Amino acid sequence: MNTSSPGKRNSGKPVSDTLPCDARYSATADTGSGSGSGGDAVSGKAGSEMFALIAELFPLCRSITGDGLRQTLRRLQQDLPLQIHEVPSGTQVFDWRIPEEWNIRDARLRDPSGRELVRFEDSNLSVVNYSCGIQQRLSMAELQPHLHSLPDRPQWIPYRTSYYQRDWGFCLPHALRTELPQGQYEVSIDATHDPQGSMSYGECVLPGRLAEEVLISCHVCHPSLANDNLSALAVAHRLACTLAGRTRKYTYRFLFLPGTIGAIAWLSRNPAARQRIAHGLVLALLGDAHPLTYKRSCHGRARIDQIAEQVLQQTSPESEFHDFSPEGYDERQYGSPGIHLPVGRLSRSCENAFPQYHTSADNLDFIAPRNLSDSLSALQAIVQSLEDDRVFVSRFQCGELQFGKRELYSLQLPGASAEQVQQALRWTLNLSTGQAGLQQISRRSGLPLPIVEQAAEALLQRGILAEVDGPCPDDGSQAAPMPADSAASSDVTTEASCPGALSVPLSRSAPASLALPDKPQAEQASAAARALSRRAHAMIPGGCHTYAKGDDQFPTCAPRFFVRGRGCHVEDSDGRRFIEYGMGLRSVGLGHAYPAVVEAAYRQMQLGSNFTRPATIEVEVAEQLVDLLPAADMVKFAKNGSDATTAAIRLARAYTGRSKIALCVDHPFYSVDDWFISGTPMSAGIPRQVAELNLYFRYNDLPGLERLFREQRGQIACLIMEAATYSEPLPGYLQAVQSLCQREGVLFVLDEMITGLRWHLGGAQAVYGLQPDLSTFGKALGNGFSVAALAGRREVMQLGGLEHQQPRVFLLSATHGAETHCLAAAQETLRIYREQPVIETLYRRGSQLRAGIHHIAQQLEIEQHFFLQGRDCNLIYVTQDASGQRSQELRTLLLQELIRRHIFAPSLVVSYSHQDSDISAT
Repeated sequence: MNTSSPGKRNSGKPVSDTLPCDARYSATADTGSGSGSGGDAVSGKAGSEMFALIAELFPLCRSITGDGLRQTLRRLQQDLPLQIHEVPSGTQVFDWRIPEEWNIRDARLRDPSGRELVRFEDSNLSVVNYSCGIQQRLSMAELQPHLHSLPDRPQWIPYRTSYYQRDWGFCLPHALRTELPQGQYEVSIDATHDPQGSMSYGECVLPGRLAEEVLISCHVCHPSLANDNLSALAVAHRLACTLAGRTRKYTYRFLFLPGTIGAIAWLSRNPAARQRIAHGLVLALLGDAHPLTYKRSCHGRARIDQIAEQVLQQTSPESEFHDFSPEGYDERQYGSPGIHLPVGRLSRSCENAFPQYHTSADNLDFIAPRNLSDSLSALQAIVQSLEDDRVFVSRFQCGELQFGKRELYSLQLPGASAEQVQQALRWTLNLSTGQAGLQQISRRSGLPLPIVEQAAEALLQRGILAEVDGPCPDDGSQAAPMPADSAASSDVTTEASCPGALSVPLSRSAPASLALPDKPQAEQASAAARALSRRAHAMIPGGCHTYAKGDDQFPTCAPRFFVRGRGCHVEDSDGRRFIEYGMGLRSVGLGHAYPAVVEAAYRQMQLGSNFTRPATIEVEVAEQLVDLLPAADMVKFAKNGSDATTAAIRLARAYTGRSKIALCVDHPFYSVDDWFISGTPMSAGIPRQVAELNLYFRYNDLPGLERLFREQRGQIACLIMEAATYSEPLPGYLQAVQSLCQREGVLFVLDEMITGLRWHLGGAQAVYGLQPDLSTFGKALGNGFSVAALAGRREVMQLGGLEHQQPRVFLLSATHGAETHCLAAAQETLRIYREQPVIETLYRRGSQLRAGIHHIAQQLEIEQHFFLQGRDCNLIYVTQDASGQRSQELRTLLLQELIRRHIFAPSLVVSYSHQDSDISAT
């Protein structure tokens, strides 16, 4: 990859230095020389500092790829926690493909006399951006099609590109072009296109109290153009530096991207993150003297549109407002089909609306520090308005509220007439849907904002409203955020005909945070929850449909029923909230209601979930799963893990002609079906003869297994086990088990229900280098949706198919066996695991949890009685009494106290949604 310094080389200014952001700004002189359209004086330190940054970066030859872009991002990285991403050339992003990386070292055009007419070092606009390398002598007729100039602006150099069509060219003043003599011209462009290169973009995420995000995006791919778009880069950079040093309600995501292809790449690669974007702004052209211009998002009346319009009308009355159109800068990408994010655009001039646009006249003399400062002030005012705005939801959604019995008719508010009070109450109740903020309610109702705020506070104090994203506290605290949820919901409970009242709604198009209480919660379930539990036991054997979720598994203070969850946070039917570590019995690896997965399932449900013939998605997901498993050739989907393991047993018996099964007695659970349950204490109703077909061996006891195989030679159809649970295999043990099975003609079946998509993307078999004959997957495969899979070698699996002459196995067949929405959830889950660092995050979060708990246990000198076992991605805790024996009493006591402190942890299984704040709180 070319590492030479591209672009102009006559600046003499360093591209970077080592001062931190605040120190750099304070060291910059409060002077500047930008003249703008009228020679405005510098309007304060911020403007001059932003202008200085623009002047520093102006000489670099940026493009949509290459070292100039990379250098620019590295300069920003010195001041911000900016992550620079590299997307390999050739990567498919939606309908586009990342182009080959382009770098240029030099370019010259000499006339017939040898005089240099164009030199790249004089202006990086003088070469068509993305020109291919060339070294030739050409006649005037051959050269002319490759020359670009502006007849109406004869002294200016145009800016031209050829990103997606291989070509070359020079840009020059038209006055020079008209004087070119006939003859042979020497053309020299030293440039490369690297198919092994990449496209760079910068991303800075500043976490806030809420998981929902404000997106600030600007394009950074233009070479020496000051207004387009170094002006917006400098304003975005300054805003990010400012926000980095303060407490934030929202999470802020700053993107410094190549135009068009950069935004498309980010959207394609970050489906989950884009679901968290509640508000957004594209920044462009913020240094010229034109009044501020706001272009509305594709939504037209999104909160960001209303707030931006309100702020600009108050602070900059001359501002202009435009409706959305699918043209312009990257607001068109964020508002494109299937994306439709609420992202507007803040600029001064518009593209193509000023003569200097995309010419050499867009230089440092065209912008002014005062204009930059005013642009920043407007942007900061919009952000502050978002931060200050409060959003509520009415807890009562069954018709109009009865004011009389709540004494609301007699309510008085300072500075408001009786009529205004009643209007404020009714407007606030009517529009408190979790979408509009108080500023929007004020504007819609025509009532002063202070009166609306007082009305909302009065309703909040009476328990009629719940606040879903209040202003950020000044104490610096950052509550654990919840991942965004893309789907609007109507699950707000109500009074009377809708029993119970919801504390905070967790499902709305702009996601809510689930802030934890700051004191211990109620120690027992409410009377309503206990009554519901009695109803459950009266109607459902065991009170629930999964024994591991039953009342006998938890202390009496445990939540009786959960009603909702987002990410790693859950809420029970009493409104108590918890950080959860059970994660749906390990079935929810990404997090509850993970937006991208929910959206994928919903899209498929709209197409249909069950047909009379196979759906195409069955083939697609099967192929994707097989791609992850080198030992597998075929896949059969099921609804749950029990179905998959039972199918494996049936298939093994058919393939080998044998009846007995070897099971690892140290591994807890394989199936609810007779072949397994017959060997448990809950075997009532199963004929004794079924249990006689089961043989048991101990984990890590290879001699014992070899003895079992000798005693039962020719009788064992398969061996089924997990590769590991909470203790690691002895060196070579699993490989020896696999070899023993091969030698004895026994199928090796690996149960990957827990280890799959947790140990490794390819399961434990990838970790330990195993090649099982059959393997079963479930739990995390659909991130909570009901889908499991049996995968295996073709010669074994095909017995359940049509293309063989042997007796056919009734392998897996059910009306609801491969519902398309569950497969869509699995498909999206697999995609996220492939493209994002999910597995790495599970290990990292688990390691943080282990280290923190171990430190506390050492401090309390209880590490002999309380410790963790298992891989970092799949932890459990162990409680032991004074004699070193496992103590269920101590475990119950620990779980009880965790529950009182908002932690629900039957195990310590982390998800992709657990954040540092969740680990710290635990």
